[in-house]
Amino acid sequence: MVNNFTSDRKIVTDFFRGILATHGTGPNAVGYGNKESQRVRFEVLSEIGNLQGASILDVGCGLGDLYDYFTHVRGWKLDSYLGIDICPNMVEAAKKYHPNINFTVHDLLSYVGLVGPFDYVFGAGTFNIKTPHCHEFAKRMLESMFAYCKVAIGVNFLSMYTPFKKDEVSYYADPSEMLKFAFSLSPRVILRQDYKPNDFTIFVYRNDPCDQTSR
Repeated sequence: MVNNFTSDRKIVTDFFRGILATHGTGPNAVGYGNKESQRVRFEVLSEIGNLQGASILDVGCGLGDLYDYFTHVRGWKLDSYLGIDICPNMVEAAKKYHPNINFTVHDLLSYVGLVGPFDYVFGAGTFNIKTPHCHEFAKRMLESMFAYCKVAIGVNFLSMYTPFKKDEVSYYADPSEMLKFAFSLSPRVILRQDYKPNDFTIFVYRNDPCDQTSR
């Protein structure tokens, strides 16, 4: 029987509902330690390619901070952006702060009701919460994200090789395990673990990452 990850979804939804109620806005409300750590992770994700004129799917969008980074900090004019999250409270807050941007409550693993594909699919801090099936859940999500992309996906994780683990609620992934799984999706993969000691990012491309003509 295929795992539907019901318990995992509830843990994630309850966690983010709680910190959103506590912090209201800002990086802490979506699980980042501070604004600088969020900025560094977004900067690395932005190096996936030139997003000017691209269509974007933001999985686990939170408050829409990645959209703000791409459009306000990097200055990219996107063709389209859709932010999805399984936490209704997050989506409600994202809509409040971005009234003209598309956000919706959606479970990517439902495989229904989402119009795609998108040039790029991102997961920023999407898999940082420890759940009973976090390894399997992350892999199934990467598989689904790749199915929705035309060019590439970019995802970051907390790394099991961090010199410190600050709590028991965070999921620290094995970079080599995630890299091996990424290669099952495509031979064109980049792993970055050179920017923070507790974090890594994986890019999975459909074509040569130097070739942006595919979109």
